[in-house]
Parts: sequence; structure tokens; C-alpha cells
Amino acid sequence: CKVCDTIVAVAYRGPDNDGFLKTFEIDAAGVITNSFKDTLKFDDLGAEDPRICHVSGNIYAIVYRDSAGDGKIVTVTIDSSGNIGAAIEDFFVFETGAFYRPSICKVCDTIVAVAYRGPDNDGFLKTFEIDAAGEITEPVHDSLEFETTLAQYCAITHMQGNTYLIAFQSTDYDGFVVSVDIETPLGARPHHELLMGMGP
Repeated sequence: CKVCDTIVAVAYRGPDNDGFLKTFEIDAAGVITNSFKDTLKFDDLGAEDPRICHVSGNIYAIVYRDSAGDGKIVTVTIDSSGNIGAAIEDFFVFETGAFYRPSICKVCDTIVAVAYRGPDNDGFLKTFEIDAAGEITEPVHDSLEFETTLAQYCAITHMQGNTYLIAFQSTDYDGFVVSVDIETPLGARPHHELLMGMGP
């Protein structure tokens, strides 16, 4: 995840399956500073397939499968020099026992969206509200089951306006893309209407 023009942040599963976040400095010529800028162990029990995105200001969100197999989202701070806060700001376990290979995407300065394979191997999309201090509102802001057969390796990206695309692998190894609508009216508390769009 890009932090600024010279800093990137990487979230990963490291030694003992723990969750780690590290920042790296890269100059305009693409030269990577040999040592990392800063590091944080954000989960000391287990973090599988962590994914990170910027929310607003110095706040970043990391979503992953924890040691219990649950879906978990945490927030951290990273400043423009690559310095990481000493501890996570907040966390929320939002899916229990069936959570695989998430993808996360910023919607606006207070909302992120997460696509993943969940219960019964179906595809799910959920949105979360996160304030400027990194506090995550509970419960989940909105939810959509976008695939009822099989949705592996979900990847979500913003297309334009309120339109987001989710690509995934379904049965017979076929690739699918669906479009969804996530609405965030200006001047109002974000409201999300998640609608199934075009199919494969």
C-alpha cells in the first residue's frame, strides 16, 4: 500500500504465523533503502492473507483471517515518514469460522469495503465505517452476498462513481466479474446500497 511518494507499507504473515506490518523507503529512481523504516506486530496469534488499504489521514485498515479462522479488521497509524503507531488503534471480528482470502478497498474517507469467501464458500461484500481516529463502528455498516455457489480469490477495485468490480474464481475454475454499487452521498452519513450488477 502506498503511504506517500517515498514510502510503502506491507502487511504479511510472518514468523509463528503472526501478523506483521513494515514500512519501506523507495526513492524516485526506484532504489529501496536496505533496512525497513518501521515495524509493528499487529496480531501475535495468527494473521493469514492480510490485506491493507489507506482510510484517511494517517489511518490504515488491515483485514485478515485470524488464528480462529475468523474475519478480523484492525486499524493502525502510519505517518508520512513511515513511522507506525506502537499498537493497533481498534479491531473488529466480523465473521466467525469461515473467512478466506479477503480483498479490501477504500470507498471514502470513512468507509472501506471488503470482499471475501465466507460461509458455504459463498462470496460476500461488507462495508465498514472508520472514523478519523481509527475507531471502527460496529456492527458492519452494510452487507451483500454476491455469489451463492463459489467465490475464491476475490479481488475488489473501484471502477468509477459508485461502481466497484469484484473478480473471483468460481466452479470449474471459471473466472467471473460482478459489479456492485456502493453509494456515499455527499453531505450525509454514508449510506450504502449494494446491488448485484453485471455477471460473468
